[in-house]
Amino acid sequence: GWAYIADNVKPVALAGIMGGLNSEIKETTKDVLLESAKFARDNVRKTSRKLGQRSDSSSRFEKGVDLYSVDIGLKRALNLIDTLKIGKIACDEYDLCFENLTEKVINTTVSRVNSVLGIDVPKTDIENILKRLNFGVNLDGDNLSITVPLYREDMEGYQDVSEEVIREYGYDKIIPTLLKTSAITQGGRNFEQNKSESLKNLLVGYGFNEMLSYSFVSEKELDTFEVAQDSDLRKFVKILNPLGEDLAVMRTTLLPSVIRAVARNLNRKNHDGRLFELAKIYKPKTLPVKELPDEKEVLCLSVFGKDEDFFTLKGVIEGIFDNFDFNANVEYLPCDLKRMHPTRSANIYINGDYAGYLGQLNPIVGNKLDIDKPVYCAEIFTEILYKHLNSKIVFNSISKFPQVDRDLAISVNLDVPCADIMKVIKNSAGELLSDLKLFDVYVGEQIEKGKKSMAFSLSFVSKERTLNVEEIDEIIKKILLALRECLGAELR
Repeated sequence: GWAYIADNVKPVALAGIMGGLNSEIKETTKDVLLESAKFARDNVRKTSRKLGQRSDSSSRFEKGVDLYSVDIGLKRALNLIDTLKIGKIACDEYDLCFENLTEKVINTTVSRVNSVLGIDVPKTDIENILKRLNFGVNLDGDNLSITVPLYREDMEGYQDVSEEVIREYGYDKIIPTLLKTSAITQGGRNFEQNKSESLKNLLVGYGFNEMLSYSFVSEKELDTFEVAQDSDLRKFVKILNPLGEDLAVMRTTLLPSVIRAVARNLNRKNHDGRLFELAKIYKPKTLPVKELPDEKEVLCLSVFGKDEDFFTLKGVIEGIFDNFDFNANVEYLPCDLKRMHPTRSANIYINGDYAGYLGQLNPIVGNKLDIDKPVYCAEIFTEILYKHLNSKIVFNSISKFPQVDRDLAISVNLDVPCADIMKVIKNSAGELLSDLKLFDVYVGEQIEKGKKSMAFSLSFVSKERTLNVEEIDEIIKKILLALRECLGAELR
């Protein structure tokens, strides 16, 4: 519980933090009771954080106030009232001090003080320094007995004595040395650290700015971002002594932190930008927490501005995959996350493993944050990225035989994704297909209702021979047959 100050009937203040409304000074106040008190600093600190009340008083008392200053402070206040003729001082006085005003004594040794500092300060210098600081000093060989002034509440042990000595003796006299149990080892970054550094440098090259945010968030943050109540993202590691309600749990997603940074930029008239954060999320293994949580590194990206859209962000992500020399099958499938736009977002899978998502932030979420412009974002789990990374660079010679290019326009239902079409083309074309790109999509009067026209450019090449027309025509027929059977697509 917390401590409070009370009269015979009711509480009038939170001890060391805030006075009550029923005891504040008003224009009609005539009688004032001066209270000069000392409060337990740990109690004030815990109460202040638990109730979310920060004040000048709590800031002072949680650092510790000594008994000596309590008495001096009261006398000084009475002296000012009398000198300025602003009140009449009553003769009543009550002393409720339960502690004796006796000076603390710290018994230690010169060698112990020097062991903290790592240098040998002459004992005569230690004695002179402490005496100049109003400490009583009794030096007997190596033994050191120090009497602490009443106003030095912070002095508790020999470590504090060492601090007093060195700040007067001079920090410049400390000689950098290794600890007795330490040794020099070869430094360097591990595989994940090197890849993270490369990832950051790549993103900076793509025009991004790195941002850093607190790992502590509010539980209510996920309500703002439309996260389902049964989502694993709501399984938090809760902090026992949070700085406040807004910093009460360890985050399970980076998106809220990054999007709030975007919102602040937009509110300050910075209408264009690219931000990223590469940091960890914290997922408890069990609730309540009984062991250390899993720490997963996540990359969160966000782009905003008139020149940004879904495809600029997707291009950045594809650039990341290409830069990491991927030898993997990357798929973009429909995303059903409520925090994302229902038709302008996608889940990312690498060799069947869920690697994250990208797309436009749901305008419903944007409105809650006073964002009135499209914002595009993505979260990628770098663990999956590194898992499928082909770190071996293999040389492939360029074919000396000519490349054959063909364009293919097909008519297909509107709800058929481009990724499905490209997958069918690749599987049916075989190893001679060297490149495949979508270059046109058309929906309108020239095509059947409920259909869309999609045009692809295909490139074929062999490292062994020159391809002839008949061979290419046979591959095209095979592709069209597969598209018709799998997706109901027809040649236009």
